[in-house]
Amino acid sequence: MITFWIAVTLAVLTAGSALVWWLARGSDESPMPAVTTGLAGLTGIMLAVASFSAVPQKNVGIVTSFGKATGRETGAGLQITLPWQNVEDWDASNQAYDHRGQACVNVRIATLANACVETLIEWRTRPEHASEQWAAYRKDFALFTGRRVDPAIALSLNDAFAAYNPLANIDAATGNLNVPTGPLVEQVRAALTARLGGDVEILSVTITRVN
Repeated sequence: MITFWIAVTLAVLTAGSALVWWLARGSDESPMPAVTTGLAGLTGIMLAVASFSAVPQKNVGIVTSFGKATGRETGAGLQITLPWQNVEDWDASNQAYDHRGQACVNVRIATLANACVETLIEWRTRPEHASEQWAAYRKDFALFTGRRVDPAIALSLNDAFAAYNPLANIDAATGNLNVPTGPLVEQVRAALTARLGGDVEILSVTITRVN
């Protein structure tokens, strides 16, 4: 956008220089001054430069006009836009909600006791909704993650474990506790899809331990 405003300034200077030349020449057919021609050439170069933007790999580009999203998204690489438009980056790479070990997530189970779930959930944003996310969370991907994604994951884990009763999974013969993680994983995925399906794609859900 800075390049565009430089081009606008050069265009104004070019127009002013051309007007002064036109008013001063009278009947003289002298050629346009070199400074005016040079300014016109620089204006064209700056407009061309302002039309190109580079989007890093694994990102999606948000095309903006004067700071507001236009609703158009681009892929990675060199992109061409109108000179007054800009391309903002939005992360579209794979993300990890990694809460294994001591960082496990506290949930309330069916017996009203607390359990701590060690989980790894991989996700990524849906590029077709990048413009809305960029605008709603003030261009801040970390803010989007912290306010939209992480709380939804914690709530979904609580939903999935709300009916979990470890006492019902004790092997009568051995006394061992068997945790059926398969159904729990599917419940977490279903809850996440219901809460975040429009904004992110859930790539994988892994539950490694229920403490």
